Amino acid sequence: MTRYTHSLLLLPLLAIATPALADGPTSTITQHGLTNIATIDQSDGAGVTAEIFQSGENLAATITQFWEPTGYYPNVANTAAVNQSGGLNSATIDQAFSEDSDANDAYIGQGWSTNVATIEQGAGLNTARINQNSVSNLATVSQKLSVPGGINLIVIDQAGAGSNTATATQYLHAGTIHIVQDSSFSTADVAQSAADHDAQIRQYGALQSAEILQLAGDDFGDGAISTISQSGIGNSAVTTQTATSYSSAIVQDGNANEATVTQHLEEGTSLIQQFGSNNSASVSFENAIFSDASIRQEGEGHLATFVNNSSFADAFISQYGTGHIATVTQ
Repeated sequence: MTRYTHSLLLLPLLAIATPALADGPTSTITQHGLTNIATIDQSDGAGVTAEIFQSGENLAATITQFWEPTGYYPNVANTAAVNQSGGLNSATIDQAFSEDSDANDAYIGQGWSTNVATIEQGAGLNTARINQNSVSNLATVSQKLSVPGGINLIVIDQAGAGSNTATATQYLHAGTIHIVQDSSFSTADVAQSAADHDAQIRQYGALQSAEILQLAGDDFGDGAISTISQSGIGNSAVTTQTATSYSSAIVQDGNANEATVTQHLEEGTSLIQQFGSNNSASVSFENAIFSDASIRQEGEGHLATFVNNSSFADAFISQYGTGHIATVTQ
């Protein structure tokens, strides 16, 4: 059985996000006890730093860093960090436009139970990291336009009993997303639009669902790479890509897994590997020129289907065990 380890890019729980501090004002709030509420609003400034530390129950933290570009602050990289230890945590970071090479950096670390974390970042070069370890986690990150030649980064790490839900969205130009979930019920949704995107989802446990949507028009360059790795029982994975060139890989190690890949436009590759029983795999090419699909299934009761509505596409299906069905339509 193939096993996968957590990405080395992911940070330990409650590690303080301390990249190079901005040159502007710094605000810090520390709270201990029950029913904590902390708010930091840094507006009409540039290069600001905000940190909130909370421990207890019913924690709520909000950091807003915003400015209207007027020409007074050509370098406006902002840094924000929220660290919460306790139950019923809620943290929100909102960072607006940045055009500095260091750009915006946001981090949320939460422990114990029932955590909600939200990060929104405007145009610029942005980094967002969320680390949650509790009974129930919800993480949402949205990054807007990345400056040409830059890369926006989202890292979400969730662990603990119960359910984990992660949603990550990136718009325009290059973006990279890493999501790792380890629980009894995990859901991950990734949406990337425009060009040169890379998305990775790794899930451990049972009852997992992962979906990656990558869309790019011809006017935004090319490139879309996606990877989904699932180890457990009752998993499902869906990948949809529309780009000039693309690559998709889905690896499932467990029972009763499903995988679906749909790719549009020009050239690409699709790989599905399933280790276990009762698995099904489906690959569809639409209007592709040079593409190939590879499906490998080990176990019993597998079903593999390949549909090609394009030219110069190859399909390779390997099945080991009994009761398999393979269908190729070209």
